Amino acid sequence: MSGSGPGPTVAVDRPEPRGARCPHCDSPIAGDYKFCPTCAFRLRTGAVDPAPAVPPTPPRNGRLFLAGLAGALLVVAVVVVGYALSSPEWFHRPMERIEGPRSPLGRPYVVADIPRQLIPLDPNGYAYSVPLSSVPGLTDDDRVRYEDSLRSTGQVLTGEPSLDALIDYRLQILRIEVTRGMYEEFLRDIDEHRDRVPDLWLEWDRKGAPADIDILAHVPPSWIRASDPSLPEWSVDEGQKNLPVAQVSYVDAAGFCQWASQRLGITLSLPFVMEWARAARPPPSALTTGNDEIVTSTWPWGTTNIRRTFACNSLSYWLPNPGQAQLVDWYYTEGNGGATVNGVLSMAGNVREWAVIHDVRVKERPLGQPPYLMWETTAETRRARTALAYGGSFRTGIDDCQVDSRTEYLKTERRDDLGFRLVAR
Repeated sequence: MSGSGPGPTVAVDRPEPRGARCPHCDSPIAGDYKFCPTCAFRLRTGAVDPAPAVPPTPPRNGRLFLAGLAGALLVVAVVVVGYALSSPEWFHRPMERIEGPRSPLGRPYVVADIPRQLIPLDPNGYAYSVPLSSVPGLTDDDRVRYEDSLRSTGQVLTGEPSLDALIDYRLQILRIEVTRGMYEEFLRDIDEHRDRVPDLWLEWDRKGAPADIDILAHVPPSWIRASDPSLPEWSVDEGQKNLPVAQVSYVDAAGFCQWASQRLGITLSLPFVMEWARAARPPPSALTTGNDEIVTSTWPWGTTNIRRTFACNSLSYWLPNPGQAQLVDWYYTEGNGGATVNGVLSMAGNVREWAVIHDVRVKERPLGQPPYLMWETTAETRRARTALAYGGSFRTGIDDCQVDSRTEYLKTERRDDLGFRLVAR
């Protein structure tokens, strides 16, 4: 007799017929069974089980749901990885607090040290170049005349001609970024002597008298220790006083400049964009050739070795990467090779630095010398509600710590990687 069902047909041994009853329990059996449906006694031996049935196919809408869920998870993974690579600060992990570098005096820097920390820069230093078509206020006749002047100096013009922006005076720039200790000294002094509150703060805070200024509104938020919300206190740890001050707005920084100028008897200010770029740009004498590649002035230290992280961010900042130098928290000394040729520290990385927006104007020179650009302030630039921050920070990758790297912020904005530096003209 042949078996039936979804599997192949095979020959089987049958039990002794007993009137179609189970030989074990004597239950009636109606049909061709391998086991008794009542007591599960084996009725046939040597039989091959039928081939297993094909698993049931899930309904179409179930398959679509699973496919959609897998696609959504893939999209989320791609977005997370992309955001991590473009914004490593998202994965920022608080680093162990360290002591700042010690000054040569064996103590934290103070405001009185600023004059001795100003580094003079030679005049006629190069900052950047601007295409003639982008120089504001030039007529077509001006552009033709300046282009002829450039050719008369023997320059080979390839592409659109441009004018160099030069600082034609002896600029001095602070070797270090303004420190936390210096800014704390400023806040303590104006809190005790309200007549020394910067005029700029009265204007921006819209206050009529120095006594109305809320000093706490200009204290970096990370300094505030509100053990009692009604009596907030703020202070700077002694070991951190040489670290660069951060979480200061443009208004805060400019107010410090006004106060320090009166305190020291010299005119100090935030650098104009052109001044900052001139101080950060390595001079041609610092540029050499190697491995058939011309070393450019992309970074302040004047080399193309972008593997140097110095105080810039890298993948090792938020991912384990023993092959990269480990970063320290906001050091303003860059060890071996990070300073500019003139010895100015942290013009790349560490903290971004406020720079003042300006216009440019053409200055002509005697016959045989090309004209150049100088910065110029106008009523419009003085009223600007924004300023630029240059040099990148510990939150930005090395490619965003170049001399020309910049970000625009509102003058009232504060960031934990944004500080400032002073210049004297």
